Amino acid sequence: MPQLPDTPYLYDAEVVKFVDGDSIWLRLTKTIKIDFGFKIIDTLVKETTQNFRLANINAAEMRKPTRAAGEAAKEELIQLMSTTAPIKVVTHKTGKYGRYLVDIYVGEGPDYLHINAEMLKSEFVVPYGDPIPASWTDPDLG
Repeated sequence: MPQLPDTPYLYDAEVVKFVDGDSIWLRLTKTIKIDFGFKIIDTLVKETTQNFRLANINAAEMRKPTRAAGEAAKEELIQLMSTTAPIKVVTHKTGKYGRYLVDIYVGEGPDYLHINAEMLKSEFVVPYGDPIPASWTDPDLG
């Protein structure tokens, strides 16, 4: 199991809504302690709720003709994240449609379950940029 990367773009997260197999609404929280000197210490807490896309993966869409595969990918993401364990998110640059790309980690340290990597084990998710498998298409929905 992987460890969390060392980055300033690491956030605590809470799931708001699952969109599909590679998109998710999350509430991210960042807590920073600031030492101003002179025995003045303050804590700054900031939150944002946004629609994020899982980095480096592509899941079947939730519309025709890949709806069944899209629903299966979404269900896989829901199952992987159905836990009371803490959720950590590392954000990256924005993607093609303006959403921040994220890597999602679940669990207690030092080892975490990397959700993006686990999703790639699903038959309804491929590495981003790879062609969409023909098996995702339902000819009756086309």
